[in-house]
Amino acid sequence: MAQALGVCACICASVALFAIYSAWAVLEPVEIGLDYNMIMQTISPDAWGPGRHWIGIGHTFVKFQSTVITVSFTHDIKDSSGAPLRSRTADGLEVELEISFQYQLQQDTLHGMYTTFGDGYHDLFVKMGMDILTVAATKHPAKDFFVNRTMIGNTMEDSLRSHFKKHAKVEVPLFQFQAVSLPKDFEIAIRQTQVAEQKIKRMQANQTMRLVEFQTEVIQAQRYVQVRKQQANAVAESIALANAAEIKKLNATQLCAATAFQNMLKVFEGDTSQLLKYMKVRAVRDHPSQRSILGIRDDIDVPTPTPSI
Repeated sequence: MAQALGVCACICASVALFAIYSAWAVLEPVEIGLDYNMIMQTISPDAWGPGRHWIGIGHTFVKFQSTVITVSFTHDIKDSSGAPLRSRTADGLEVELEISFQYQLQQDTLHGMYTTFGDGYHDLFVKMGMDILTVAATKHPAKDFFVNRTMIGNTMEDSLRSHFKKHAKVEVPLFQFQAVSLPKDFEIAIRQTQVAEQKIKRMQANQTMRLVEFQTEVIQAQRYVQVRKQQANAVAESIALANAAEIKKLNATQLCAATAFQNMLKVFEGDTSQLLKYMKVRAVRDHPSQRSILGIRDDIDVPTPTPSI
């Protein structure tokens, strides 16, 4: 009897130790979890972070990856979630898109996400991303996938991020628009169009350069004309000033001469004929001799006949 009681006590102690041990649960550094009550079949709304936690007897963790999870639609079969996406452009051409993005589960919204999508949330997220991206491609013409791919990628990323945050309750921190394929004939036509556009831009640049050169020459000619006008105005002004000074000097000289002759007339007691003779003599005196020619009259002593009445 005592032996049976000992065995029973050992069994009870072992069960108690196992129960106490099972009340502890561990989440790795790259995991988050929800507390699942196996007895009541319920899940706690509070998510748990990494570490060792006492969650109670009959409880366990539903574990989730806390790092980013990649969804890719590419030709790389090994890491791809599916084949490249096939859609239609706004103008009806078939288009093939190679796109990848990464989503990340959030601890504060983990309970709502799990109760909404269950264990198969990843497959649903893949289908959700596929639907959003193929619909987004239909909003753009085929040409934009060549000339405005960055803009299209930004639009797709915004649509994907906002939809996943609102409906899937997860974040999309990374998005990559890797490649796009259109019908071969269209791609050839687009390349030819781009080459022609480059030629047009090059010709426009040359035209602009020549126009600038001609405008520069016109400006230089205008500046030259202005300089010549300024030089001519300066010469004319200097001539006018010189003439004015000469006239002023001549007027002063003539005034002085008139004053002197007036004084001389007083010397000759008002006899103007004598003054004129004096002026003639003085003019001959002051004139250079090498430029002077004198004539002598031989009838100076002949009396002037008196006219008869």
